[in-house]
Amino acid sequence: MSIVALALVAAGSVAAWWLHLRGPRGRLLPAPAFDEDAAIAIHVARHDLKGRAQAPSTLHLLYGLLQVDRVTAAIAASGGDVAALEDRVLDALATGEPADDEALQRLLVRASTFAHHGGRPITCADLWAFHAGSRAAAVLAAASIDLHAVLFWLVHDEPPPDLAPALTSDVYVVLKNDGYSTMELVVEVLVEDFGLAREPATELMMAVHTAGRGVVGRYSLTRARDLVLAARARAAAGGWPLWIGVEPA
Repeated sequence: MSIVALALVAAGSVAAWWLHLRGPRGRLLPAPAFDEDAAIAIHVARHDLKGRAQAPSTLHLLYGLLQVDRVTAAIAASGGDVAALEDRVLDALATGEPADDEALQRLLVRASTFAHHGGRPITCADLWAFHAGSRAAAVLAAASIDLHAVLFWLVHDEPPPDLAPALTSDVYVVLKNDGYSTMELVVEVLVEDFGLAREPATELMMAVHTAGRGVVGRYSLTRARDLVLAARARAAAGGWPLWIGVEPA
């Protein structure tokens, strides 16, 4: 049985298959835990996989995720048609196309490594975040589902903050810690988009990580919009749900 098959079929005993998965440097990773919603998604994926007698695929996992209310709410809030997406997933599963178990393995390893690094259980956000390049990603694209927009909702329970078009005076650009976007990304945004030197950028990143939020600086509204949009585009390109917005000065 493949590593991925163990990941899905033996979801009720995660440690049994997790011992076969190794981290980036070949180190065995500790057995993961799923939060309640992620456990439901994995259980449904396992059940669907067994019922179809197919090789494991990211489509089975996506089908499992579509049975979780939090995920479908995020898709709908992002402008997606949940029913139409589920129909597409079921149609794709019915074709019996070659499985992408390697893509699924990468997804599970990345999700689990990321959750372990954060000292928390695996969430549906983790299981959603790393679909790029998979069969599931192709189905999502065909259904006009924005992977990043849905991830932002899953992490923040809201869309990206409005850039305050009613304001006319200067504003503060604010960063909030989301427990998901990487420290490296935040430093990159501060250095490349806001022009901070690396040392103060790192200090501000740590302040945001510790306090939960931090002020990047005071700017005109027009300048702040340009900077925030550039930072959001950089984060979206990497698949990270960075929270960055403006507040009245």
